[in-house]
Amino acid sequence: MITKDLGKGVTASAWKWSAGSDAEDAGVSRLGTQVSVVTGNLRNVDFGVLNWSLPQTENLDMLVFTNAQALAAINGDYIDANGPWNAMIEDGDVIYSPPSTSNVLGMVRVRVNPSRGYRATGLLTVGSKKFYITGVNQLELPKSSVVVYQGNYAKDLTPKGQVTLVLKSGKLYKIYPHGAAVNKKLGTVIQVTGELASKVRLLSLRAKAKLTLGSVPKYETRMAADSINTSGTVSNNAFSLSFNAVNTNNLSGNSATLFDGEFADVTQSGKVTLRVDPDSQGRLVVTNVYDHGYFGRVNYGGYLIQVNGDQYKTALKFKVNDLVTITRSYNSKDKY
Repeated sequence: MITKDLGKGVTASAWKWSAGSDAEDAGVSRLGTQVSVVTGNLRNVDFGVLNWSLPQTENLDMLVFTNAQALAAINGDYIDANGPWNAMIEDGDVIYSPPSTSNVLGMVRVRVNPSRGYRATGLLTVGSKKFYITGVNQLELPKSSVVVYQGNYAKDLTPKGQVTLVLKSGKLYKIYPHGAAVNKKLGTVIQVTGELASKVRLLSLRAKAKLTLGSVPKYETRMAADSINTSGTVSNNAFSLSFNAVNTNNLSGNSATLFDGEFADVTQSGKVTLRVDPDSQGRLVVTNVYDHGYFGRVNYGGYLIQVNGDQYKTALKFKVNDLVTITRSYNSKDKY
């Protein structure tokens, strides 16, 4: 076994069985195999993410190949006995949320500002060589990319790539073999990073060059990281009860927790439990008030509200047959 300490309590271990009897005795394929496992407490690990304002793509194979610290692609969450640690949002609605501030990682749809960059499709042809374009006017260069900078770029100087090309009048006008941050007025600037840099560096100056680009997208889906707090109310025509957690058995200690049909298990019990169900007209009606709490399941189309803290005093004001409305939303730090 080979073991490597990756820091912050994270350890990588690898077991290798050679082809033949060594592998067969271990109960694996006679062709041999290697198993690698990374262990650690994710609470102690910081994960980097792509900021939404930097439209980048990353080839995961290349990322792992070029970065010894790259361990894996991770789904962005962790689950224990109480459920995920972080909130989950689907189609703009909170379907799960612990009672505290929660970090979230997801995708946002943003309107493209062409001067500040976007992912692109296109082709650069220099002589008989062809290179696929990955972006236009991007504020930062991805690690493996071919990015075009045009006259409408938001800044005067482009970022510096590993190799820089300048096209002018249908020819390769300049080559900076070690990259350069050049003025956009010089011509059409192409910054190259990653595995293609060594090939682009060998192109011939003054060679015929042709650049074709696809249409500019109106919108782009980008990765975003944010932190949120869940909020919501259960209201009749006289007063409202607030809640700050959704579908989690880690109940809010000083407010209320809302459970809906997404929660298939038996809920934990608060100080007071409200059961709300739809009536024959689809209106939401209080059907039970359990003044000492209740462990239960949500009825089809209905809700259970488990109440703790001072909110239990408000909860006890609700009566059976009260018509109520339920609203839920969230506040995000970066306003996504």
